[in-house]
Amino acid sequence: MGIASLMVGAAVAVVVIAYLVHPFRVVIKRKTPDPYHHNIPIESWVRQLKNPQAPFKDKGWGGAETVNFCPRCGREVAAEHRFCPGCGVQLPGRE
Repeated sequence: MGIASLMVGAAVAVVVIAYLVHPFRVVIKRKTPDPYHHNIPIESWVRQLKNPQAPFKDKGWGGAETVNFCPRCGREVAAEHRFCPGCGVQLPGRE
């Protein structure tokens, strides 16, 4: 075996060992504070984006609700649009 193959083998061994003893992997329940506490605000923000309270809506002239933003992709749409120009979904309240 040449020196190059020994170096490649050593590099692979280091990567495998680093993967096995990965310090961020949670294996045991700890009694110390959560090491991922900084992710909590990000997770709550993502949850709010996935489940919005109410889509952006505006009352049209006829009393029917017209959407100013697409409920699927969030792109702004004009009052005369029946379908979203971005994703093609039919907008509610526009027949």
